[in-house]
Amino acid sequence: MKISKKAFVLFLIFSILLLSFQSTFAQVSKREKEADKQVTGLKQPSEEDKRWMNEHEIKVKGVLPNKIALERTNEIRLEKGLEKLDLNMAAPIGEEVIAEGLPVNIGAVSTAASFSITQTNQLSLLTAVDNSELKYFPPIRNQGSTQSCGVFAQTYYQATHMNAMARDWNVKADTNDSKKFSPQWSYNLLNGGSDSGTSSPYKVYFEQGIALWGDFPFDEDYTKWPTDPNTWKNARNFIPDKMGSVEVGDGTDTPVQNQNDDTLNNIKQLLNNGYVLTFCSTINDWNYKPIKGASDSSIIGRAACYMEDDHCGEFGGHFMTIVGYDDSIWVDINNNGKSEPDEGEKGAFKIANSWGDKWEPQMDDGSYSGRGDGFVWLCYDAINKVSAVNDGPKGVNVRNPALRSADWITFKPSYTASLMAEINFTHLKRNQLRYELGYSEIYESSPTKTLKPSIINQNSEEYSFSGSIMLDYTKFFYGNDLVLTPKKWYIKITDIDPDGIKATINSFNLFDPNTGALVKYSDTAMNLTVNDTPGSNSVTLCIQYKPGTSELPGYQWNIKNGINTNLGVSYIGGGVVNFNGRLYAIANNNNGTSGKDGALLEYNPLTEQWSVFRYMPKSFGRSEQSVVCNGKLYIFSGEAAYVCSMVKNSSDWDIVMLPDSGPDNLYSVIAPGNGKIYIIGGDISGKSLNTIFEYSAQSNNWTEAPVAYLQQPVSAAVSASIEGKIYIMGGRTNGSDVETVEMYNPADTTTKTTQVLSALPDSILMFDDYKIISLNNKIYLLASKLWINYVYEFNPYGNTWEQKEDVPEYVEAFNAEAANGKVYVFPKDCNGVLEFNPVPVIPKPVFSPTGGTYNSIQTVSINCITNGATIRYTTDGTTPTSTSAVYTGPITVAGTKTIKAYASKTGMTDSYVSSASYTLALRVGDVNGDGFINSNDFELLRSHLQNSKIKFPVDDPIWVADLDGNGYINSIDLAYMNQYLQGKRTFFPKEMSL
Repeated sequence: MKISKKAFVLFLIFSILLLSFQSTFAQVSKREKEADKQVTGLKQPSEEDKRWMNEHEIKVKGVLPNKIALERTNEIRLEKGLEKLDLNMAAPIGEEVIAEGLPVNIGAVSTAASFSITQTNQLSLLTAVDNSELKYFPPIRNQGSTQSCGVFAQTYYQATHMNAMARDWNVKADTNDSKKFSPQWSYNLLNGGSDSGTSSPYKVYFEQGIALWGDFPFDEDYTKWPTDPNTWKNARNFIPDKMGSVEVGDGTDTPVQNQNDDTLNNIKQLLNNGYVLTFCSTINDWNYKPIKGASDSSIIGRAACYMEDDHCGEFGGHFMTIVGYDDSIWVDINNNGKSEPDEGEKGAFKIANSWGDKWEPQMDDGSYSGRGDGFVWLCYDAINKVSAVNDGPKGVNVRNPALRSADWITFKPSYTASLMAEINFTHLKRNQLRYELGYSEIYESSPTKTLKPSIINQNSEEYSFSGSIMLDYTKFFYGNDLVLTPKKWYIKITDIDPDGIKATINSFNLFDPNTGALVKYSDTAMNLTVNDTPGSNSVTLCIQYKPGTSELPGYQWNIKNGINTNLGVSYIGGGVVNFNGRLYAIANNNNGTSGKDGALLEYNPLTEQWSVFRYMPKSFGRSEQSVVCNGKLYIFSGEAAYVCSMVKNSSDWDIVMLPDSGPDNLYSVIAPGNGKIYIIGGDISGKSLNTIFEYSAQSNNWTEAPVAYLQQPVSAAVSASIEGKIYIMGGRTNGSDVETVEMYNPADTTTKTTQVLSALPDSILMFDDYKIISLNNKIYLLASKLWINYVYEFNPYGNTWEQKEDVPEYVEAFNAEAANGKVYVFPKDCNGVLEFNPVPVIPKPVFSPTGGTYNSIQTVSINCITNGATIRYTTDGTTPTSTSAVYTGPITVAGTKTIKAYASKTGMTDSYVSSASYTLALRVGDVNGDGFINSNDFELLRSHLQNSKIKFPVDDPIWVADLDGNGYINSIDLAYMNQYLQGKRTFFPKEMSL
């Protein structure tokens, strides 16, 4: 058969093209096969992950140069003979990013540096930067067979580098991995217990911190969690400051025209600043060619990705780290063989991969450079979906951008958590447990604020765990002054799967990173079982502690019942007096009729009961002062005192006018117990006075002239008395604060002036709300400043001050008085009375395990966190006394019983009594009370029948050992037990009647 010349030519062309395509596909197949030897592992982010990232990340508008960038620039300027730039113009490290908009939870980014965005863009960027050469960057390592590329990029490389930058660490000199971070930490907390990759681990950093490689080495075990509390504790020291992303695209298919394109400026400036960034790309779709030219000749011949060509159409993302760039790199992208680069062929980013320090990719022609070091180059043109190079490759399948955006993150140069929980537990299936933190005031029995950690509560697969984890309470401290007073700190642990596999809580401690204090729930092993029965499948534990202290020696505040609403009165902070151990507060009568506008309320501190003592024909505000003298109540208002007897439901009412030369307002009133009342200082016609006038309750007369004079005029001072002496504190004079303590002794008739004893504490501003109370020969100053309530104790015998435990909540327009050895604070509206005990009260003892229903014998420990306290207890439900048994060791609970206990210590107030009731729901047949029926029960039952002196450990042996229910324990019961253990019966006759 004869073939025409034209047909032959067509056949030849077709054959060449076919061979060419076969060669191309063969190269792709070979390249894919090579890539298959390596593991990627990026997982598509969940919707929750996307929301979290959107809420936390900053979108970059511009980047200011920091000190690292300016130092690099100055090196080049010096080489060119140019003047050095002033380093004071640099933005602080971590504050260089100017944001498009600040999302939730991100603080303002500083723009205080001397550069504007325009000036920054005009500042010449370096033509090449390699941050892997900085002392901050760790050596290349290998993710091995695990799909952990994301955490190798963002934990090992990026977090190590950026933390080192913030703390000025030399990672290159780190020989024991104490300055490098563990990818296994992030991977194992995020991967759900399976080797299936992860999305970004940034959320782990914010919530749990980052563990050091030396604390939790990478060994490719993707299932285990750290069991050492020090690993968790140290991890919390490393917390991000800010995070965000920088976009490379401009909305077109060709955002990068050449190496000088503005779309590269932000990412280049971050690299100039010493940052390293991370990004995701489908590395198995990368095509490589050798570098043909570069200012650094050692780069020539190395592989550079010039295009991402989608070979498989599947998501096979891989996280990598951008460590630098070089604008001089040339790759012959269009393969035209020219000796000069075409437009768009120059420039590439340097990429750190996680496939070991010998890795290098295979190029399109099947060759290798032979100089693999774990890095690779990514051409700027590979960012384009459509190449900027003339006759640039379009891809065999679908060409995609190899880089769309890059993630950056900064870290705090130092960080200390406020308070942490350490929980040591054992469970065969760790994923069944859920955790919740909380806190409350010490007088509350349940948390008022709670927090469920996200990372530790997500699914982690059914792997066993025996060790400690640590969770952080710090979020509770944001905007709250939780260090002023002791609080109850809670941990709630819930078993979500009723499969009969239960957790054992071995210990619960609080760790205070600021003091190093470790406050234990129990000094002995708790061995507390977390029941998994729905409805009773959680355990809540709490410890009382004041953050910032080494221990909690005791607490001083309690909250008592407020005014009954059915009394029909309102309290606005009026005067409070003590009469015969009860407190009387001046209030308004909401249901007042003519002649009954005011009400005098009686409060019994011992019973916390309120009642209306008597009505008064006039209502009073909070500026009026009141005292009791010779059985009568004096209420001072302006130039008069209103007087009534302290007799319930009496109706007498009188008025006593102040002396003519005395003050008309802003004076202080005191009745020191000598049958007289003293008016101290005050104001008349806008002028402060330095006078002290005396009133005799017996003769109903004021002195015509002052009986004494203050060292300086004062208005709005406060006063209290001890052993007949009057102490005057604070106030104002001619617009200035009076910052002294003065003393007047009415018994000293020869001295007509007060004596200055001391200055007030520096932190007290006396023009805020304040009150002083005398108690136990000391004076207690209560004052509010900036919404914080301070309590100071003044000792007049040494003229010394000591700050006491602050008021546990802000109280507005308060008044206060002492009774029965305690101070009572009445806030405005008086929804609750705050009781202050100058002698600290020991916290109540705690029981471990807590009271409840159990199916086995329990060993109960009683603990008190006040060092040196003695615990006394009872087991019969009676209230313990000073003659009750002293606790020396764990108590065996072998039956239903109630344990009560209190703690005491010399120099402190006894704790309140704590109580726990235990019910043992032992199963019939469980004769040794261990929660199981097995051969041990059979042997114990047989031994008892052979020797009656061998006893059962349970309180009610008939219940567990009388298997047939006839009221006796005999050989018949032993036979039933034997049948049960042999599988011949599944229950005992006695159970049929239950």
